[in-house]
Amino acid sequence: MRIPPSPNKSGGVLHSCSNSSSRGVDLQPSEQGIIALANELTALQQKDREGKLTESEQKRLFQLVQAEQTQNEKFNSFLNSPEIQKLTEEIRRTEQQQNVNLASYRKLQKEVLSQMPTAVMLYPLIFDDRLELILVSANTPPIRRTVKIKKEELNQLIIDFRAGLRDNGSEDVKEPARQLYKTIIKPFESELDQLKIDTIIYAPDGQLRYIPLSALYDGKQWLIEKYRINNITAESLTGFNLKPISKPHILAGAFGGKDGDKRSGFSGLPATLIEVQKISDRFANTTTLIEAAFTKNATATKANSYTILHLATHGFLSVDKPEDSFILFGDGDKATIRNIQDWSLKNIDLVVLSACETGIGNKIGSGIEILGLGYQMQSAGARVAIASLWKVDDAGTQALMEAFYSELQKENVTISEALRRAQIALIRSPQYNHPNYWSAFLAIGNGL
Repeated sequence: MRIPPSPNKSGGVLHSCSNSSSRGVDLQPSEQGIIALANELTALQQKDREGKLTESEQKRLFQLVQAEQTQNEKFNSFLNSPEIQKLTEEIRRTEQQQNVNLASYRKLQKEVLSQMPTAVMLYPLIFDDRLELILVSANTPPIRRTVKIKKEELNQLIIDFRAGLRDNGSEDVKEPARQLYKTIIKPFESELDQLKIDTIIYAPDGQLRYIPLSALYDGKQWLIEKYRINNITAESLTGFNLKPISKPHILAGAFGGKDGDKRSGFSGLPATLIEVQKISDRFANTTTLIEAAFTKNATATKANSYTILHLATHGFLSVDKPEDSFILFGDGDKATIRNIQDWSLKNIDLVVLSACETGIGNKIGSGIEILGLGYQMQSAGARVAIASLWKVDDAGTQALMEAFYSELQKENVTISEALRRAQIALIRSPQYNHPNYWSAFLAIGNGL
């Protein structure tokens, strides 16, 4: 495809061409300059609506529309190729249509990104021999990059990164964080800067769900210091742009117990009592369920009367059988993903699961248990869920949650922005600046 050149300020022209980076990233033909051309098209369409186009501008508008159609045709050909069709159909079959359907990118552009011009959706697809990265913004055709990395190499990088993240004494975590930044974010660095992006809506594929995008490192700062990040599922494409919740009604449950105690095979979480009490002290409209009073029946019965459901308890995400993932209550009872499907959470803006962990150890699954947790919370009606990818120690969790609710209480602060600010507060603290403490937590759903 040839995109027509446009005069630039120095009298030259913007050309499109193929290129590649030193990191083994292929730029698709005609993508260089696509943002400038999209901006030009938007400006001409505005003038056309106002009836102010000159004859030469009419011709230029025609050229740009034709170029945009060609670019869309090319991306749709990519989506419709047998290899991509096979992978996306397999993803939707094995994940029961819980992940975002890439073919619905126009819906995302219209219903979400058009309201948030400084946001983009980042969608990776993992193949045996490469990683395909898709960036969708409000006004440009989707931009694609191909990263030449084998699946086995990517998986090992994920395992190394998780090992560094889970060890709060590790000094080696920045190296895999830097490598993953170069793999996932750097291919779009210039586009993110040109579009003045401050929000990444993330739809990770497979094993990438086991790592937090927030903890990728560019050599100077963590990604969360530059962008707010919000993971999405197929249930996330409605209900965006809702009002912040600075005056919520909260139902907060705490597993409690003492250090060294065991209940239903799980250790006590004494800091959860402090965590929930601080929430109650901060927000007047808070009801607490503590230890033995924190039951599945009480929680399910009361939950939909509130706008935030905070569960400070053990949660386990099962790799082998994602449907058996569960939340543990103070009396030892459990609610599985299947149970949550039957709950009604339509009045809930936010579900916080502050002590979840995955059971992957040194193995890696498909990540569907992480996707499924957020999906089922949203399917039951909740707007967004915050969960952790590994169990953070009690004190670290308490520090992050206190910072999170402090930010959420402020006017005009969204859920994802409150989480981002809380994470940055820990990054800048002397005690909890290791990503083990702050990056475990991610927002899944409509937190923008």
